[in-house]
Amino acid sequence: MYWFVHQKAKRQFPLVAGARSDGLVVCMIFRQPKSLYRGMAFPLVSEGVRSSLFFGVYGKVLDQFGGRPQSVASYPEIAVAAAVGGGVQGIAATPVELVKIQLQSANGQYWQ
Repeated sequence: MYWFVHQKAKRQFPLVAGARSDGLVVCMIFRQPKSLYRGMAFPLVSEGVRSSLFFGVYGKVLDQFGGRPQSVASYPEIAVAAAVGGGVQGIAATPVELVKIQLQSANGQYWQ
């Protein structure tokens, strides 16, 4: 996972990134293979929080439409619930992603 985040950040900031593009090979040969999973705790936790936030809001909006336990929502109701859930998720997740990217690219320290 660390390698994938590293590659994503390299592509976001090409002027800061070095000329090496063989990050996976370097990671597997010169570092331990467990370094592929370095830094996975935060993405796993944050993805869980974002998903639970989305589906929680989605479910509450659908409950507001139906209210009956066996009711089937129509496509417009599902679309509205998904849009509201995605909007709330985006509002909550955008500042976290912004801080993460800024920390990754701070003064080129991420690449050393």
